[in-house]
Amino acid sequence: MTVSDPVAGEAMCPYRLVLEHITSRWGVLVLIELLDRPHRFSELRRAVGRVGRSVSEKMLTQTLQTLERDGLVHRD
Repeated sequence: MTVSDPVAGEAMCPYRLVLEHITSRWGVLVLIELLDRPHRFSELRRAVGRVGRSVSEKMLTQTLQTLERDGLVHRD
């Protein structure tokens, strides 16, 4: 990796991963809801919907899969 290769450098930066979730539309809302306790899927969908606009099942599924893949949430 060289200094002139910013794409490779960005992929290695752990802060980039966190910022992607914080700046995503639903990621931060999901993380906030999960701070206190675990939620079932439908319960989480309702809770996130109370804070902002209603989140679709597909989008919530994708958001949870991304957060799980990156190690920020886990299933029980």
